[in-house]
Amino acid sequence: MPSGDAINVPGRLSAKIDRWGGVVYRVGSEGAILRLTAELLFRVSRNKGSIVYLNARKIATLLGLRGHLDAFSVSMLYGFLAMLGFEVVEQPRGKAAIINMRHPLIEKIKAVKSIDEAIQVIRKHLGE
Repeated sequence: MPSGDAINVPGRLSAKIDRWGGVVYRVGSEGAILRLTAELLFRVSRNKGSIVYLNARKIATLLGLRGHLDAFSVSMLYGFLAMLGFEVVEQPRGKAAIINMRHPLIEKIKAVKSIDEAIQVIRKHLGE
């Protein structure tokens, strides 16, 4: 069964098979959400364009998951992105985060070379 090892979140991202045979991932801690957000913003910062819309499906694709995140984990991720200053909007089929590539945090993440450095940038931005 696929696990969180695929995206370097061992032990904090659990996977299970849903009744339709798909894989559902669930975040187990705040540290895992921080790491997922850092990885997501690191990968988004490497994209071209000025604005990126992130719905639940695109988030799972960018993170390289073979299934999808459960509703609780996606909600936590959107909440964390809102805390970082990104806009989260309602859409007809759920929510989406709008990532402006000119946001100061994205500019800082563009300069880092690894996910661990991106985590430090996010922690510093939050004031931890």
